[in-house]
Amino acid sequence: MANELAIVNYSIDTLAMGVEAMNNLYEELGPDAQPEFATAKTPSSGMTAWSIKAFKDDDDPEITKAIEGVIVHAHKTNAWWKDDLDQAGGQMPDCRSNDGVTGIDTEGVRHACADCPHNKFGSDGGRGKACKNSRVLYVLRQGDILPIKVTLAPTGNRPYDKYVESLIIPKKRGQKPMRPAHVITKISLKCETSAGGQKYSLPVFECVGMLDEDAR
Repeated sequence: MANELAIVNYSIDTLAMGVEAMNNLYEELGPDAQPEFATAKTPSSGMTAWSIKAFKDDDDPEITKAIEGVIVHAHKTNAWWKDDLDQAGGQMPDCRSNDGVTGIDTEGVRHACADCPHNKFGSDGGRGKACKNSRVLYVLRQGDILPIKVTLAPTGNRPYDKYVESLIIPKKRGQKPMRPAHVITKISLKCETSAGGQKYSLPVFECVGMLDEDAR
C-alpha cells in the first residue's frame, strides 16, 4: 500500500438508493425481511477467478479476476458436520455459528465455540479443525445498491486479519490509520499448494483507494 492513496469519489446517490431500497423492503415485507445478496465463495482447486452469483440458482454467474469495493461489514462463521465434510452432500451443518463465538446445534442447544472439542486443532484427525471456521465479507462495489456476500474459506482468515491490521496499525511512516469501511479494497486470488500437494485458492487483499468524507 502506497503512502499516498487516491481519493475515490463514490456515488452518494447510489448509496442513498441502497438505504431507500432496504427501507422499502422492510415497509413491504416487515422488519424481519432479509434480501438475497449476490454471493461469491473462495473457489476450489487453486482457481484464480471469482464466480459471483446474482441469486442462489444463477446459472450464468459473473466471472471476474478481482472483487473491488468497500468492505462495509464482516463477521466470522463456524460450521460443523457430524459426517465427514466431503460426505455431507450439501446438508445443513449439525452445528453452526454466525459470530464464531456461540454455536447452535440442530436441537437448538447453544455451545461456546471456544470450548468445543470440534473447534480444536487436530480434531479433524490431522493438523486442522473438524469445525470449518470461515469469514463472511459484505463488499459494496461502485454502482451497486447492495453489497456482495463474499465467503472466505478458512485459509482466507489469516490474510484478512493481516490486511485489517495493516489498515488500523500502519507499518509505514506517513500512513494514517484507517478502517475497512473507509477504503477501497481489491480482493484477488492466487493459487497455492498445501504441504500435502493439494492446490487451493488464497485471497489477496490490497488497499487501492480511500473514500472521500461524504461517502464515509
